[in-house]
Amino acid sequence: DPDNTITEKREDNNQACNQIDVVPPRPDLEVKSSDIVLSPPSPFDQGTDVQVSATIRNIGAAASGATVATFHDGIPPSPTIGADQTVGPLAIGGSTTVSVSWRAFPWGGHTICVVVDPGDLIVEINETNNQACVNVAVRRPPELDPTQIAFTPVPPLLEGTRTWVNVSVENTGDSAAGAFDVLLFDDLNGNSLPDAGEN
Repeated sequence: DPDNTITEKREDNNQACNQIDVVPPRPDLEVKSSDIVLSPPSPFDQGTDVQVSATIRNIGAAASGATVATFHDGIPPSPTIGADQTVGPLAIGGSTTVSVSWRAFPWGGHTICVVVDPGDLIVEINETNNQACVNVAVRRPPELDPTQIAFTPVPPLLEGTRTWVNVSVENTGDSAAGAFDVLLFDDLNGNSLPDAGEN
């Protein structure tokens, strides 16, 4: 009521102020989980070399200076993957892609993360969108277990009898196994090892 058109009980409480800061335009470097690409895609066999790439965007109102991005196996501050990757100056709306190679090890679940400008070298509009992560799986290697040994004819056998020995092998790991040999031996000395003359 700046013109005092309303008669009030009090006229000295009709004004309030608040202070705001107006800052210069700033960049805003952003990386999202959907910007992280792994090749080949998860799940991986243990020991696979994986290319991890991330697209970084400047969604702010000013160009950004040069900085770096780091990749991590786990939520930071976890061990880094490879060396720091240079992120050059980005214009408004600009983007760039950085990548590292990661050996998928050990087997189990992993959280792969990327952090842009980890040292906060660039003053940004928003500092909370500089990290993104994806969950991936590393499969166990093949695990070959002989699960059954069968004889035809069924023992006991007469000395000198020819018999077929049939071995069933199961892969209890997560990854496929290639071709392999099965060695049968007559464990004459009982040490569970194929010694000379026992094949």
